[in-house]
Amino acid sequence: MIKYQLSKIKTENSEEFSYILAFLPLSKDSYLEIEFVSLGAGIRRITYIDTARDIKKLLTLSYKDVFESCHNPSLAGLTIGPNAGRLEANKNITLKDGYAHITVCLPDNEDGVKQIHGGSHKLSDQNWHFEGASNLDDGSLEVRFSNAQEDGLDGWPGNRKYQARYRISDNGTLTIHFDATSDKDTYINMTNHTYWLRDNLNLKINSNSYIKNRDDFLPEEIVSINDASYYQVTTDDILNNAFLSEDCSEPIASLEYSDIPLKINLSSDTPALVVYTGDYLDNTALLCNNTCSAPACAIALEPQELYPFTSTRLTTPTNNFERTIVYTFSV
Repeated sequence: MIKYQLSKIKTENSEEFSYILAFLPLSKDSYLEIEFVSLGAGIRRITYIDTARDIKKLLTLSYKDVFESCHNPSLAGLTIGPNAGRLEANKNITLKDGYAHITVCLPDNEDGVKQIHGGSHKLSDQNWHFEGASNLDDGSLEVRFSNAQEDGLDGWPGNRKYQARYRISDNGTLTIHFDATSDKDTYINMTNHTYWLRDNLNLKINSNSYIKNRDDFLPEEIVSINDASYYQVTTDDILNNAFLSEDCSEPIASLEYSDIPLKINLSSDTPALVVYTGDYLDNTALLCNNTCSAPACAIALEPQELYPFTSTRLTTPTNNFERTIVYTFSV
């Protein structure tokens, strides 16, 4: 059974934040601490601990000040929504799938020409309602948060209700479920925004094509990776690109650390994985391990759709939004 601790902290204005610290066993001597927080329904931190070798290694970009993630542009660890990524603003754009279509004119919240992450009232900045944490019949732990947005907010139709569920199982998996409903046809494209620290990290993207961006980071064209079935991220790489998923049944990314015996696979039901090498991270924010962040110190992995180059799935009153992201840890 996955063990956990629950705490609640009130701020000066009496707003209450819920923290859930879970313990995922990896071996006799090693485990992960995974902390969730209601602010942004996020993963606040993941830490690898080996008691036999006296190792405690912070794996994720995790700020000591819990508000730092949404105060700076990183949004580290938070739930991104209602829509991940950038869309053109102040013009009519039409999104459609095989069953429905919507035309929206979105107000901008970046550079006067784009809307990023669903608008000025994005879900990552909000303190979500903590629905509870409990062990299920199989011993896994489920942590649940909920939120809602009204019709027309930031240009998006529909009264929408969102749920973020995190499940930790003793088979070494962390599964992220996003669900949403709407009373009108709308578009929802939620993701998680966890950054992985690059210290001794080896990252492989299991894809042979990616979407090249324009200078303003809006997608421009699909580029093939010649004579390769994967992309090896190097220490010099500067990336903010979506890699296309060829087979959702296989991991889209694989992570290994050279200084600890930990392997991580990332899988998702999304058609793309945005890989962002964090080149605009600041060099002053204090992390949970008492070091400071720095440009390119961490890499964000963001499973999502990327309009208009991947499939688009609209959410309707009869077709709810669902998304699954799975991290598998092994030693």
